[in-house]
Amino acid sequence: MKTRRDFLQLTSMGIMGTCLPENFNFLGLSQKKKMSVQLYTIRDHIAKDFKGAIKKLSELGFENVETAFWPKGISLNQAAAVLNENNLKVSSCHIELPIGEYQKTFLETAKVFNCKNMIWHGWPEDKLYSSIEGTRELVKIYNNANKFAKANGLSFGLHNHWWEFRNKVDGKFVYEVLSIKFLTQQ
Repeated sequence: MKTRRDFLQLTSMGIMGTCLPENFNFLGLSQKKKMSVQLYTIRDHIAKDFKGAIKKLSELGFENVETAFWPKGISLNQAAAVLNENNLKVSSCHIELPIGEYQKTFLETAKVFNCKNMIWHGWPEDKLYSSIEGTRELVKIYNNANKFAKANGLSFGLHNHWWEFRNKVDGKFVYEVLSIKFLTQQ
C-alpha cells in the first residue's frame, strides 16, 4: 500500500516534469509537450467576461484548453467559435457520463470541439464510493461509458477528486479500486 508521502512524492515529480524546459530532454523524447489549462479554474472570469477571459488565455500563450461548464446562454457552437477565434484547441472535454439522453450531448461535444478525449467530471461526490459494492457499481458504469466512447472513436477518462483518496472500501482507497477494476478494462 502506498503511503501519503509516496503519493505526494510521485505527484510532485509529475508536476516538476511539466515545468522542465522543453529542451531538457532527459528521456530522449522528440515531441514538444504542450500544456493545457482547465477552464474550470477560471470559471468566475468566464462567467463575467466569456470572450475576454478566453482571449486572455491565448494572450498568455496557452494553446490548449480542457472545457468545463459554460455559462448560461453560451452554446457549444458559440464556445467553439470563441476558442477558434483565439487559436485555442480543446485537449479534453469535461462532460456528463454518456448515459441515456447524454449520449447525444457526449458525441455532439466531441464533434463541435474536434476532441477525442472525453472526461467524466465526477462532481459531486457519489455516495456509492462509501462501499466496495457501490464502488464496483460505479466501475461498471465507467466501463460502459468507456465502451460507448471507444465504439465512437473517442477515449474516456475520469477526473479525480480528494474523496477517491480519502475514502477506503475493502481496505483500499477508492482510487486503488478504480485503478485496478477500471484500468484493466481499458
